[in-house]
Amino acid sequence: MSIVQMEEKRDIREFDLPKYNEIPDVGLYLKQVVKYINETLQPWFDITVTDTMISNYVKMHLVPNAVKKQYYRDQIASFLFIVLAKPIVSLDNIQTLLNMRQEKYEADEAYELFRSSFMKTLRSIFCEEEYESQPADAYQDLIRNIIIAIVQKYYIEKCFREL
Repeated sequence: MSIVQMEEKRDIREFDLPKYNEIPDVGLYLKQVVKYINETLQPWFDITVTDTMISNYVKMHLVPNAVKKQYYRDQIASFLFIVLAKPIVSLDNIQTLLNMRQEKYEADEAYELFRSSFMKTLRSIFCEEEYESQPADAYQDLIRNIIIAIVQKYYIEKCFREL
């Protein structure tokens, strides 16, 4: 294993989405929310959140309006979910998921379900598969993972059509 791979492995193992009770609940202004989300995700994910994105999620009623221009833990947890899910799931389907969540789970319980599944999957893919069993060929590994992503995306879309 090269030094770069070892550093990446260390970074991945150190990455952790914040637990629900670790998300600020003191009331953050829009720019503070953007900074918090970017600082949380950018050490590993190539995601940049903007003020406009957050404002649009609120305008689309994906997340409740700010209270006196401040966002709290429930809203920030929803923003984290949306930002991570958006590359795979349409905003309409994210709205469906958020509606389903409200019918069945409290915000803290739903976020922790998402967080624990996300972290388990992230670690199983990056820490075990990618680094412990090095592919014989980088092209084959990329194609295999692209195929998995494509099939998963079609499966997700099928599930939403059946709702």
